[in-house]
Amino acid sequence: GAALFAEDDLELLELLGTQTLAAAERETVLAERSAMAQRLAATNVELMRASAAKSDFLAAMSHELRTPLNAIIGFSELLLAPVADEPPAGTVVREYAGHIHGAGLHLLDLINDILDLSRVEAGRLDLRHESIDVAKLLSATLATVRPLAEAKSLSIEVADRSPLVAEVDAARMRQIVYNLLSNAIKFTPSGGRVMVALTRDGGHLQLTVSDTGPGIAPADQERVFAAFEQLNPGAGEGTGLGLALTRRLVEAHGGRIELSSTPGTGSRFTVVLPLRRVAANEASAVEPDAGSGPLVLIVEDDADAAELLRVQLRQAGYRAAVAADGESGLKAARRLMPAAILLDVLLPGLDGWEVLKRLRSDPVTGAIPVMVITIVDNAALGLALGAVDYFVKPVARETLLAAIGRLTFTTKVHQRTVTILAIDDDPAALALYRSALVPEGFRMIEAANGEEGLQRAVSQPVDLIVLDMLLPDLDGFEVAARLKSDPASAGIPILVVTGHELTAQDKERLNDHVLDVLTKGSEAISGLRAWLDRLGDRPAG
Repeated sequence: GAALFAEDDLELLELLGTQTLAAAERETVLAERSAMAQRLAATNVELMRASAAKSDFLAAMSHELRTPLNAIIGFSELLLAPVADEPPAGTVVREYAGHIHGAGLHLLDLINDILDLSRVEAGRLDLRHESIDVAKLLSATLATVRPLAEAKSLSIEVADRSPLVAEVDAARMRQIVYNLLSNAIKFTPSGGRVMVALTRDGGHLQLTVSDTGPGIAPADQERVFAAFEQLNPGAGEGTGLGLALTRRLVEAHGGRIELSSTPGTGSRFTVVLPLRRVAANEASAVEPDAGSGPLVLIVEDDADAAELLRVQLRQAGYRAAVAADGESGLKAARRLMPAAILLDVLLPGLDGWEVLKRLRSDPVTGAIPVMVITIVDNAALGLALGAVDYFVKPVARETLLAAIGRLTFTTKVHQRTVTILAIDDDPAALALYRSALVPEGFRMIEAANGEEGLQRAVSQPVDLIVLDMLLPDLDGFEVAARLKSDPASAGIPILVVTGHELTAQDKERLNDHVLDVLTKGSEAISGLRAWLDRLGDRPAG
């Protein structure tokens, strides 16, 4: 009989069947890919949650770990350097205290490295850029590591130390330099060399640290920048965090780090960071002169005029610091707490009138006497805005110095014994403040919670408040806000000293209320002393 389908029809049916099968297979593949993508997305979400949980855990643990370390390190320091009128600790006790102190500092360094690495990975690292002389920072860091090099009979060679100004985070830049130098010293055998060079390359600075160590094989060169990675485990290489953290800090500055090494010939690490060009005098504008005389802040954009005032003040026994514009002048006034301010009116950006108004309205700087020295003849306005004196340029040297000499320097800490109110629920922290500061002539008032601290701040004269953030009744944010909202305590400077990791949002909330945030640990007391120095002369004892 006749065929059911013609040959052409069969070919068409076969083609349709093939296409249907292919379409079905494609649908299956697409479905599998979609399912895989969903699984990957879910896995990625879990990984992100795990990473965030790790960061949160480390941040939370930092307070728990730093609080006891603060007491361990602080009291061991007191044992190592006993105060006057107390019998010296025995040799054995001092030796043991030295071991405790060293181990505590080492543990604190490890904790800080882990936390820093965690913050970078979580995108929570806040950089505070400022114009600094990196060459000066390098010299200071070299002085810190030289004892390590001398212990191994290593020589450190520095090519050039010409001033090189860059806008970087000073603390993080110091970390970068220290990590590179200590790494080179650690892996260079006794009798070897470490070479350091700091140069400018167009719009970048270039820091190179070379050594005569064993070198690193090409296959291992990327591994040295991985966290917790050790090329030779068990050989005393440490935690493997230093270079990993260094790379992340460099990259956070928008720079890069390069490694060049051949086994047997040593290694060369090169850091390249963007460099914002600034005038040499601008970089050192708010750095005070050395010495012990009263500090006078000069806010003047004319370099020659500023230098003339600086020289006249230094010859009369004063220290001087120069700010070249209004904004930097305001920042310097809060940071340096000078005994007096010499202010020009014609300034770039923020003019002198506005600077004067802001100085007077700021509880921190409101009591600093301001003298206006300008070509603008408007003494009535200057005095109305709060200036204690007003001079039209040019001013005779004798007239200027006589006027400064008549100033009473009303900063509170020049008038009587400095009183510090410490608000902290940790008895060990309070005992550490008391043991470290009272023997130096400071008067201590203590409060174990926020409400008690608020009452003590207004019940008697207080020059400085040291505030912990974690209190049993009120948090530090509320205490700081209430202190500043009460006219009786609004003018008292506040320093936050805490073991709690503050976020950028936390710091923003505190910005208008506190001088600074210090981290509990070995540097808390030194940081507190530095601020006391800025607030005025140390008490006589």
